[in-house]
Amino acid sequence: MMELFSEQYVQYIDQEHVSWQNMIQMAGQPLLDDGLIAQEYVDEIITTCTEKGPYMNIGPNIVLAHARPLPSTK
Repeated sequence: MMELFSEQYVQYIDQEHVSWQNMIQMAGQPLLDDGLIAQEYVDEIITTCTEKGPYMNIGPNIVLAHARPLPSTK
């Protein structure tokens, strides 16, 4: 069976009254910690949601946060 998501990068948040921006930041933190994304990518996800609305919701209480790839700075 193909694994779509590594469990270490899937975040479950069981809190009330957390802003969606903070949830996006929390969801990205394991990827940031492993150096797989930069903070600018998380910022772009938040900007995109602000501009385009909540189109990233894929089911009840499930969000697949993403943004277009950013230009490489390396």
